[in-house]
Amino acid sequence: MMIESPPQSTSTVVKKPRSPLISVLTLRNIILGVNSIILLLSIIIMGYGGYAAENREIVASIGKYPGVLAALCGAFIFLVTIFGCFGAAKLNRCLLITYAVFMFLLAIILIAMGGTLISFRKTLTDSVSNQCASRELQFIQDTEVWESELQEFYEECLVTYSNLYSRVQDCPGYSAKFGSSDKASLLEYLEENYSCSGFCTIREYMFSGRLGNGTTPCAIALANAVETNADKAGGAFLAIGIIFEFLILAVSYLSFHPQRTRYSQMLST
Repeated sequence: MMIESPPQSTSTVVKKPRSPLISVLTLRNIILGVNSIILLLSIIIMGYGGYAAENREIVASIGKYPGVLAALCGAFIFLVTIFGCFGAAKLNRCLLITYAVFMFLLAIILIAMGGTLISFRKTLTDSVSNQCASRELQFIQDTEVWESELQEFYEECLVTYSNLYSRVQDCPGYSAKFGSSDKASLLEYLEENYSCSGFCTIREYMFSGRLGNGTTPCAIALANAVETNADKAGGAFLAIGIIFEFLILAVSYLSFHPQRTRYSQMLST
């Protein structure tokens, strides 16, 4: 009599689903934290832009439009960040994708600005030097005449008041003659902050009220300062743009996370 062997087990091993690299809630909290920092920075940018647009010295030195532009950029970043905060908080795919698209555009702009600053910093200095050398700009031609009038006014002041006043803006009659001039505000700001004298031509008597205020015309000193800081500013723009790119990757991963739908439904209830 043959004894039959027991039937072999045909059960198969069920593989556990592969766990995500990072949990939904962890990634959500990281994005919320980064967006909170960006939100605070956007408010600071808006506030400084508004201040710069109204400050007389800043407007005289760089004009009103950079301040207005900074305020608008801050407002744009603020609104985009709101999309990211609400999208991450509710795990809403539509808001997250909208946020990622706007952040991608902003990152491209920042990277382009950083590359442009680093690439053309020397071109800026050469352009200012050439303009001062050729006297092609009407502003420079007008400034040359205006500076001569200012120097004559200060020399007369020193003679009349026996060197009583160490700064031209302290002389009687200065406000009535030059006080409302944008060129006066610009030159005063440049001389006090860049140790220069005159705009394109070195002057003996300007706002400092002393001989040898600077050995470099202010236009060249300003261009050199911009060239020196262009690498820092360009590098900062590039770094922020790259950080935004990593943030976009995190948001994109969260948008299509395998557990997003389940957690989104939990947060909605």
